[in-house]
Amino acid sequence: SKMKAILLCSVLVALAQAVPKQNPVRALNNGMGGRIVGGEPAERGEIPWQVSWRMFGSHSCGGSILNENWVLSAGHCCEGIIGSGDVVAGGVDIYFPEGVEQHRSITKFKNPDYDSGTIDGDFCLLKVDKPFEFNDEIKAIGLDSNLNWEDGSVFMVSGWGTRSEEQRLNSSHITNSYAVFCLK
Repeated sequence: SKMKAILLCSVLVALAQAVPKQNPVRALNNGMGGRIVGGEPAERGEIPWQVSWRMFGSHSCGGSILNENWVLSAGHCCEGIIGSGDVVAGGVDIYFPEGVEQHRSITKFKNPDYDSGTIDGDFCLLKVDKPFEFNDEIKAIGLDSNLNWEDGSVFMVSGWGTRSEEQRLNSSHITNSYAVFCLK
């Protein structure tokens, strides 16, 4: 069914990004407050799948829109955020409304295999209470079902972050950076 396909794609994306057990990496500040440092500010509509997961109106974590009803986020966020909060899609500034945002309440679906000690299985699903209305600034992320990446493949990472450590407290815009991963 469509739901099984979505869950399978989510698991494949998470597995493709999994950290090997022999080299565990801990989430910064237990997953709360970490930011992308470096990268370039995104233009409106450049990263239309990016959402801000908020608790009491404050940004806590990011996520990617999978389809009109589902968002993929990090397992450490599901564990670290008490309650559910809401997600906001659209725009590039988390502090100043741009008039294009769509706010949705969510229900968390935690990954039962998430391991906070190794961050294996570090993903969770968020079901929105009302489908997103897709437009130029809000769209689902394209998922790669091929999974045959070559050594040196380049991937984009997006989220709210800063250009430098010194700007860390003023991180209000989506930033993106490109990373080269050596696949073994």
